[in-house]
Amino acid sequence: MMRDVLLFAGLWLFQSVLFSQNTDPAKQSSNVQPIEKQYDSFRNTFDKETNSSPDKPKKQDRNKTVSNLQPFTLPDWVTNFQVPDQENMILTLGISDPGLDSANATKQAIIRAKGLLTMFCESTIQNITDSYTNQYQGSDILGKYTSFSKIEPRGNFPVSAFKIFKKEFTSFGEAVVLAGIPKSACNSSYPEITVKAEYFLSEEGEYDNPKIYGTYSLLISDDEGTTADFTAHKTKKSILVTTTLNGDSLAFDYGKFKYFSESPVELSDDELLEYSTADLTNGLWNAWFAASLRQMEMAEKHTSEIRKMDDNYTSKYQNLTREVSENQLGFKPARILIKDNIFYLKMTQIK
Repeated sequence: MMRDVLLFAGLWLFQSVLFSQNTDPAKQSSNVQPIEKQYDSFRNTFDKETNSSPDKPKKQDRNKTVSNLQPFTLPDWVTNFQVPDQENMILTLGISDPGLDSANATKQAIIRAKGLLTMFCESTIQNITDSYTNQYQGSDILGKYTSFSKIEPRGNFPVSAFKIFKKEFTSFGEAVVLAGIPKSACNSSYPEITVKAEYFLSEEGEYDNPKIYGTYSLLISDDEGTTADFTAHKTKKSILVTTTLNGDSLAFDYGKFKYFSESPVELSDDELLEYSTADLTNGLWNAWFAASLRQMEMAEKHTSEIRKMDDNYTSKYQNLTREVSENQLGFKPARILIKDNIFYLKMTQIK
């Protein structure tokens, strides 16, 4: 009898553990995810290597999941920036989260545009990259790549130079603005907008099926007292987002959003290597911001220190090369493509 009771209790406990697991990101927001642990660990390494002070982690917000929606065709100006005196302008898209009311969506899109333009003017990009390799038939084969970047603007611009050229709402409730400033407006003497961005990326495994983890964030405050934060923890299969406006947490619409572009896409495989990509499933802003940070992280590093660190870890990898860099760079979006619900972005450095 006692054995039957113990057996029943064991089965009940197993079922409770099994069915308590849930892959819905909206129901995972209160738990610590593996990607967050990996991000925190590598971020601490970054702080040690660059003598940076760690920031306090933020609380997760409430999230919701939406069902499939009809695809939205983006207007041509979203992918082909066309404004007066375009060569002498720095342009960006400001995009809100899906599902907001029009007032908050517009406010969020505008402050995000201001934040990105501040970063594009000129930023200090601190980066630490670890490349793990294995020996295979006498050659080093990359097995894992981990990178952490902190991006903080050096320059700024007077708010009077900020101009919105286009504005539209998508069918998903996203406000999209095309905004810009003259290149000549970038100047470090205007402390009106403060911005900080971080980008963490880790890839491990086979080339055709890698395990991918990423965390990226943006904090902005402007001259009008508006603040906006955005953080995404992303794996290959799911995403967890925290987003706020003026300190208030906003519920994020997870969904299977789809977008089409009026502009045809014709690029060779070699040309695509110059682009960063992002999935559009969870909204236009998430893809645009992630692709922008990836372009900045991919930029040629003019000042860096490379260290060889052998046999300092598990036997899974035989070699570790660590690159630590700090550069001051400015950027300008050059081309945007959208194909098969994937966002492609290419940026050039401002000379």
